[in-house]
Amino acid sequence: MTKNAMADSGWHSSWQKISGEGDEDEDLITNLEDYESNWYLGSDTDEEWKEAIKRHKPELFSLMFNPQENTYHGRVLSHQPVMAYVGSLNQEMVRALWSSLSLELLYMTNDDEERYSIQAHPIILRNLTVQSADPPLGYPIYASPPISVPTL
Repeated sequence: MTKNAMADSGWHSSWQKISGEGDEDEDLITNLEDYESNWYLGSDTDEEWKEAIKRHKPELFSLMFNPQENTYHGRVLSHQPVMAYVGSLNQEMVRALWSSLSLELLYMTNDDEERYSIQAHPIILRNLTVQSADPPLGYPIYASPPISVPTL
């Protein structure tokens, strides 16, 4: 967009009202180029929205109309790193938990479902480790067919 086209269209004065910035044409051009390269503006139901996600566009903006409430809603999504914690358990620790579970359930016949040993030690994931033991100590394994969870 040229400077003359911006001035002729009235876009320049509208931009000053929206952004609160000065009247420098270079600032306007820089901001418009940023929107062009870093933003996707469109409907979140379009294929271009999905493509923008796949291309890792930093910012996505969608404007939606709710006919029941007669209102408009905007949605802004920003591409950000996702923190995920990954850990591993020592095999000997898992076997030790399972052996203490065997002792408690089979030899000491503790049948209290809310027994202390399952609830204790959240740092070593004792609850999950105990549940993963083979029956009759743990819970039976349930396997389902592959499930598709669409993210786009």
